[in-house]
Amino acid sequence: MYPTSGRTRPDRTGRGRGRARGAGVGLAAALGLATLAVPGTAAAASRSIDHATFEWGVNAVWQGAAANGSCNQFVAGIGDGTESTYKTVDGNLHLIKRGLDGSAVTVTADDRCAEMAPGDAAQRGLWVDGTGTTDPDTGATTVQWTGALTVNSYGGAVPWYVKDPKLVTDGDGTGAIYATVGGYTSSLADPTTKTPLPPQIGVRVLDLKDVSISGDDIAATPVYEGVDYYPLNKPDDPDSGRRATSVITDEVKQANPHWGSWPTPFVDFQYRTGLSSYWHSSGLSADPKKPPLPIELGLAGALPATQPLADAPKITAQPVGVAAVTGEDATFSVTATGDDLRYSWQRSPAAAPDWKTVAGAHSSTLTVPTVTAADSDTSYRAVVTNGQRGTYSTGAGLTVGDAKPLAVASGTSATTVFAGNDVTFEAYFTGYPTPKYKPQLSTDEGKTWTDLAGFGDESYHTILGVTEKQNDALLRILADNGRERLAGTPGVLHVLPKPTTPTLVRRPNDQDALPVLDAAKGFSVLALAGGYPAPTPAHYDAVVPAAVWSARGSSYDGTGAVAATEVDGSGFDAGYGYAYVDVAAGALDPSVRYVLATYSTDPADRSLDAAVPLVLSGQEVVASTARVTLSRSSAAFGTALKATVAVTRAGKAAAGKVTVGIGSRRYAATLDKAGRASVALPRTLGVGTYRVSAAYAGNGTTKASSAATTLRIVKATAKARLAITKKPTSHKTGRAAVRVVRTASGPVAPTGTVRVYFVRGGKTASVAVSVRKAALQALTVPKLAKGTWRLYVRYSGSAQYRAIGKTAAGRLTVTR
Repeated sequence: MYPTSGRTRPDRTGRGRGRARGAGVGLAAALGLATLAVPGTAAAASRSIDHATFEWGVNAVWQGAAANGSCNQFVAGIGDGTESTYKTVDGNLHLIKRGLDGSAVTVTADDRCAEMAPGDAAQRGLWVDGTGTTDPDTGATTVQWTGALTVNSYGGAVPWYVKDPKLVTDGDGTGAIYATVGGYTSSLADPTTKTPLPPQIGVRVLDLKDVSISGDDIAATPVYEGVDYYPLNKPDDPDSGRRATSVITDEVKQANPHWGSWPTPFVDFQYRTGLSSYWHSSGLSADPKKPPLPIELGLAGALPATQPLADAPKITAQPVGVAAVTGEDATFSVTATGDDLRYSWQRSPAAAPDWKTVAGAHSSTLTVPTVTAADSDTSYRAVVTNGQRGTYSTGAGLTVGDAKPLAVASGTSATTVFAGNDVTFEAYFTGYPTPKYKPQLSTDEGKTWTDLAGFGDESYHTILGVTEKQNDALLRILADNGRERLAGTPGVLHVLPKPTTPTLVRRPNDQDALPVLDAAKGFSVLALAGGYPAPTPAHYDAVVPAAVWSARGSSYDGTGAVAATEVDGSGFDAGYGYAYVDVAAGALDPSVRYVLATYSTDPADRSLDAAVPLVLSGQEVVASTARVTLSRSSAAFGTALKATVAVTRAGKAAAGKVTVGIGSRRYAATLDKAGRASVALPRTLGVGTYRVSAAYAGNGTTKASSAATTLRIVKATAKARLAITKKPTSHKTGRAAVRVVRTASGPVAPTGTVRVYFVRGGKTASVAVSVRKAALQALTVPKLAKGTWRLYVRYSGSAQYRAIGKTAAGRLTVTR
């Protein structure tokens, strides 16, 4: 329903006329009823009618899309549902559409299905030049029109028509419209097959009540509510008698206080078309659309001037839900494109959709003032029109609550993935209003953060295809509810090198030792998988004795597996996924070592083989000793440094992987045959003291171990170089170039300020210049008097480089 902002609907004919109202019970008048005289008075002469009008839209069922995906469409004349019979004029019957502002709109074949409002094509059949008589004293009126209106139900699958309608009214406020009706019966299962129905003459199509005539105006209300329908025992046989009970059940009547039916003769006809229940209440979802639409009647009218169909407004930004604080305002907005746009807003309660217009709301923004708990869970939508056509926005919900500070319920967990895999991270917050969320990443230990997306409704985010450069990055979710902003606890992203062959890794996200499993209890074992073919074929995830796995040879069919699950590979994405097996309590022997393995369903195919050791509680695991040494324990900024890890077990070299950590950074390496591994430390470590840790993850036979040492990074030394490129005189300035370089090669060039001094006797002149990126920096040498000047430079230093005091840099002789 579209509000009209209090504007009176324009006259549609150019002459005064009435308008139908509502729906209710009524009395059917007899066809051809004679004019009545008032007893005791002389009957006045009947008035002739030559230009009566009758405008009809049937009901809302035939104004929207059909259930088969087509549109229900009006046709002028008797149509058979095909394009060849489509017309917009038939005799005195004309097709028009009604704009939201009441304007008459031209109908063409191309836009016949265009909606004037969502779900409403506003199609009308308009009969003009009706002829008849009316009695000015009693109001008894008879008007006959010519021309047929066809409704192509289901896009033409079931066409039916109303031809040559006739209005007959009593002088007691009741009346009816009669017409010849006809059409086809069809089946939705085979809409190409239509069987014509014989026309029926004088069928009562509409019952009318509250009929009144004032001059040329006729007011009349179609009857529907409270009318029962008792169907024929045999729809095709009028003499078969009727059922004793109404087709509208008591349950339907109780559920719908506005239940009703169209006139019995017309519904009888529609039962023969197969469109039976569209004409009376049935308890189905279409019931609200079944009552007759208001009709337009006039005794002296004409075909109105029509205007072309305008483009409907388009909504480009929908209103979004609002979480408001009790006592504050809530604001909704909508953005639309089109000409002459007009706005209104509607509100619906929480219980069920029941949209009501918000008084005084006529802009693209709606403010709900001083909200309370009673406003919570309501919805609002915008109505955007251009006068002729309109559209609704989607509904936007309003929640109301007391303000509560944001708090982190759970932060982002540390995550381990293979390079090339996707990773999803999340965090949860409490507080009100409910915040929006932004995912962020840091590669400098949390000093700065990069936004991975804008604020949105989801508190999780997926990074597609992580890289090794993102190893040890921090991930977090930032929450903002418009009142405050809070960052979630970050989690470390561990990125393992991209495997080239099937690989399983089983370790917790903090890269510590392998978890120990209790064989006496049932458990699920999970391992990160990567390096598999893409798409990944069907295979087995299984727990297998380590000895059996080692001896499997070139063919293996799962013999000896304690627990195995066949998977189809669909859970793998680009060769990445998880191996997962449920193990029953007591299924494993604590004295036997096991592996979690994957292998092909084809015993001869070894391309999917991969395994990772399992450690059971009670098994003997040899202790290990880790030791970490540095190539230098104290070094200047930018120095190339190396950390070496050595791991032994029972006095012999251990095997497996180690992780070197410095700050939040982690570097993985594999022990060589001597049980050693070296890792190059980043040369960009800033000045300060660092803890360098080494963690050995252990394996199925060796316990994990760790060690740590301290690294001190000090400022590096630098040199300043000065060159006079153009000597000054006592009358002209000169030019010089200065550069600051570190004494040893480094990753970052010195920056800062260099000041150059010119000294002669008791006179001193100086010039300062900023240096960056080890480039030559030009400077202007001031005018100097004749003589020999001593040159000095001084460097201010930076966060990575020591300052240089005032240092001699040569002499300059000025001769002119």
